[in-house]
Amino acid sequence: MMIWGISWTMGKIVSGYADSFVLLFWRYAITTLCMIPIMFFLKVSWKITRISLLFIITAATINLLYGYFFLQGLKNGLAGAGGVLVTTINPIINFAILSLAGKYHPKKKELLGLLVGFLGGLIIISIWKFSLTEVLSLGNIYFLVASFVWAVNSINSQYAGKVINPILFSFYINSISVPILYLFVYDKNFLAALEFGSEFWICMFYLAALSTALATTIYIIATSKLGSEKASSFVFLVPAFAVLGSFFILGEKPTWNSILGGAIAILAVRMLHTKPHKKVEES
Repeated sequence: MMIWGISWTMGKIVSGYADSFVLLFWRYAITTLCMIPIMFFLKVSWKITRISLLFIITAATINLLYGYFFLQGLKNGLAGAGGVLVTTINPIINFAILSLAGKYHPKKKELLGLLVGFLGGLIIISIWKFSLTEVLSLGNIYFLVASFVWAVNSINSQYAGKVINPILFSFYINSISVPILYLFVYDKNFLAALEFGSEFWICMFYLAALSTALATTIYIIATSKLGSEKASSFVFLVPAFAVLGSFFILGEKPTWNSILGGAIAILAVRMLHTKPHKKVEES
């Protein structure tokens, strides 16, 4: 979550350099190259089954959609406000999908935790400073769609973890995305990116190697172990880490509301992961 929080700053920087598809192509190409030595080091088998291939293709498609909406949102929306709204709405959407599908029935304490987490996100962005028109701008609509897409991806990853190694799953998701994206960028002079300065490549390496290859793989592993509803609740922490990232990278001083909202977000995660005490009967 810490790595993802900082990635919002990095993503905003690179979003102005090139077309979204070009940026995604380089991101997933670098991610794939970074994951190859990890696969060999951990001695992960490359074999997949038919059912796992179906999960991989689904995840790769969802991943591309999320990446596109993410970058479009950064280009056209309120990067701070939109980003926070995405991360606070995502767990709520995840719980809602599972509940409607009859796969999970949230307890009252979990519903309260979701509400508390959403409230923390609204406080972080000082929601009272924005008009309804600003919040519902085209760029922020992209962010909301991205949030829904990522919730679906979390659920897909949960079930995929039962039939395929999470690290292998993550590798194939990224590697399959590269040739698909090439179809969209081969006529857009995508090699011009090689002439971009060090700022672009430092940020791109962070997004590819750390945010995608490392953090997303960890998230997929966590989802397969905890379940998508529990794993997605940690996303409430992303806005708090985004504030810290902007402080250390951009020198932006945290405000009272960002500190309060971050504390509330941490409380929400705690509420969603605290198991109720069971009474022990004496024989």
